[in-house]
Amino acid sequence: MLLYLVALNYTTEFCCDRHGNGFDLSKHVPGPIYASPEPKVRKPPQCKPRGRPVKERPLLDLLICAWRARINQSDLLGAICPPRWILDDMKIKTLAAALPSAIRVPADIVTLLDLPTEWCTKYSSSLFSVVQPYNDSLQKKRPRTPSPLPPPTPRPPLVDQINAPRPRKRKK
Repeated sequence: MLLYLVALNYTTEFCCDRHGNGFDLSKHVPGPIYASPEPKVRKPPQCKPRGRPVKERPLLDLLICAWRARINQSDLLGAICPPRWILDDMKIKTLAAALPSAIRVPADIVTLLDLPTEWCTKYSSSLFSVVQPYNDSLQKKRPRTPSPLPPPTPRPPLVDQINAPRPRKRKK
């Protein structure tokens, strides 16, 4: 053990006798040597998955909070358990921001929010009965296909005012 401590402890300018002896690697390599630290590699930006439009989220958020309060009041242990134990506020925000196409069956809610199977059997179908009518009402309001763009209006021809030929003046 003592040999290892001595081997790692050095008090000279270099750690071994291979430094400072005039060896120059650039004499043996045909091009210049890059001796600076490696440049930092920029990671490509990651695209965020699109979600529900922001203006549609607050109403769904309120509906889910009302559902949570109603479930908490009907629960036998609701008096001693806070409503956030059923579904916390961050999961409500996540559910309100999810695309309507991501929630087709009650199991999609459980998958999206990463909840246990006990929660799924107890609450997912009743929460789905709140979210699905809201999504259906939005689908009725939105047109399924985008409306076609109006035809472009014809532009007047471009005339070069400076270089346009001028009518000649008549001599009298």
